[in-house]
Amino acid sequence: MAEKKKWTVMIYLAGNNSLSEECVFALTEMGAAVPSNDVALVAQLNTGVHDSTNIRFDKDTSKPEDIHKALKKALKASSDEEYPKERDNKERIFRFVEFATKNYKAEHYMLVLSGHGSGTVGDFLKDEHPMGKRFSVINLGQLMERINRQLLDGNRLDILGLDSCLMSMTEIAYGIHNHVKIMIGAEGFEPMAGWPYKAILKRVNQLPEAEPLAKQIVSEYTKHYTIYQAANVSVDQAACDLDQSVDLMKAINSLAGVLRPRLEQYLEARQSTLEPATDEERKQKCINAELRDALILAHWEAQLYKNEQYTDLYDFCTLLKNRLSGEEFDHVRKACQNVLNVILGASKHGEDAKLAAESFTASFFRETRKDKQHFAEHEELQEFRMRAVDFQNAPGFILKSCYSGWTVQYSYGVSIYFPWSEVPGELEEYKKLYFARDSGWHDFLDVYLRATQREARDKRTQKEITRFRDQFLRPFFNVTESPIELPFKNGEPNRNGEPNRSLRNLIGSMKNPPIEFVESLCDPDER
Repeated sequence: MAEKKKWTVMIYLAGNNSLSEECVFALTEMGAAVPSNDVALVAQLNTGVHDSTNIRFDKDTSKPEDIHKALKKALKASSDEEYPKERDNKERIFRFVEFATKNYKAEHYMLVLSGHGSGTVGDFLKDEHPMGKRFSVINLGQLMERINRQLLDGNRLDILGLDSCLMSMTEIAYGIHNHVKIMIGAEGFEPMAGWPYKAILKRVNQLPEAEPLAKQIVSEYTKHYTIYQAANVSVDQAACDLDQSVDLMKAINSLAGVLRPRLEQYLEARQSTLEPATDEERKQKCINAELRDALILAHWEAQLYKNEQYTDLYDFCTLLKNRLSGEEFDHVRKACQNVLNVILGASKHGEDAKLAAESFTASFFRETRKDKQHFAEHEELQEFRMRAVDFQNAPGFILKSCYSGWTVQYSYGVSIYFPWSEVPGELEEYKKLYFARDSGWHDFLDVYLRATQREARDKRTQKEITRFRDQFLRPFFNVTESPIELPFKNGEPNRNGEPNRSLRNLIGSMKNPPIEFVESLCDPDER
C-alpha cells in the first residue's frame, strides 16, 4: 500500500463557458508549482472540448507542452469511450473526488471548485450549454454530505475552496458546516483569472496543517491582485472556521428575533386608521419608526455585493449598532454585538465584547425540517445545536479576511442575503435553505421588505387597487438579471461588452462608496 500523502488537493475546473481559457491557464499554473512528494495534486478539466478530463501533476507535467500532451492523450482515450450518462456538476464532482481519494490517500484533503458563482441565490458553476440539472447551493450541501459519508468515512473535508464570485456567505457556510472544516471564498466578484494557483500550491508544499494553509491562501490571493489596483481592480477573500457556523446562525437568530417584532408593530401602526390612544403608545410608535429608519440607513451605507442583493454582515451590524442610542435600543445593540463577536471573535472588541449575551439559546429547530430524522438519530448533534452560546467569549468565525482596492474595503469576510425589494419568487426559494429558517432571517426579511416598501399612491382612498401577478413583475426587478454584462466569475455568459472592469465592480460596492482606502495588511499570522 502506498504511503499516505500529507495533502491531496483536488481542483475542479468548470470551464464549459466564458472561463475555458482561464481554466487552461490555471492548469499551467498548477504544473509550474511542481508538488512535493508529500502532496498529490489532481485537476479535472471541463470545457467545450474536454469532459471530465483528469490530470495528475508531477515533475512530468510541469511545462505547458507536457500538459498539452496529457490533455491530448486523455481526449483520444475518451473518444473511444461511451459518452457519460451523468452530465450535471453534482455527479461529475463526486466522481472526480471519488477518483482522487481512492488513488491518492492523504492525511488532509482540499477540494477547490472553480467556475462561475452567484452566491446564495442563483446557479453555481453555471455551464454555457447545460445538459444536466442546475447546481445550486442546496445541491452543494448535498454533495458535501455525500462526499463526507461515502468517500471520507464520515470525516469532514479539511478545506473547501470556492474559486468563484460571491460565495463567502453565511447561508453557504451553514449548509456545509457538518461536512467541511474550513471554507475559503470571496464575498464580492473575482477576476476572470481566479486564484493564483502557482503561489497557492507552493504554500501547500510547505504547510501540513489546514488552518495555517487557509490563512496563507487568503494572503497569497490578496497579494497577487494588489498590483491590479493600477487597473482599478478590487478583490476580497476570507477563510471561515465552519465549527463556528452554528454560533453565527444563533447570533443572527438573536438579531432577527429583536428586529422582527418591532417592524411588525411599525406595520400595524402604519396600516391602522386610528391614532395612538396613550403617550406610551405614541412613544412606542416613534421608537419603532426610528428603528426602521436606522435599519434602512445602515443597510444603505453598508458594503453591498451582486446588484445590492448581498450585504457584509459585520459592516451592517456595526453601522446599525452605532446608529441606535438610548436604553430603548439596548436589546438591539446587544444582538448586534452578538453577531460582531462571533464573526471576528470577542477578543477583537475589547470592552464592547461584554455587551453581548452571556448565554443565548435559539429556538430554531422546527418540525418542518426534512432532516429531523437525522437529528433524532444523532443525539450529540442535536445537543450541540441546542446548547446555549456565550457570545462574550466567542472565538471567531473568520480565520482570515483581506481585501485589496477601494470598492470592497468594508469586506470583513462573510455576507448575507439582504435585498432591497422582494423579487417575485426569490424569497420563497430562499426559504428552502436551512439557514433561512433556523436563523429566522427569512421571517425578518419578509417583514423588513414590507415595512420599507413604499405604499401605493392614494392607497387610503376608496379607489380600487390594481396588482399584477408575480410572473409579470419579475422581469422589471433589475437585481438578479442585470443588462450590464459583468466580466467576473459570477455566471454571466461573456466578457466582451466593456473595456474597463472597474466600472462594473461598482455593482459590488456601496451605494456611495469612499474613493480612498487604507491598504489591507494581509499578514497570514494575524486574523
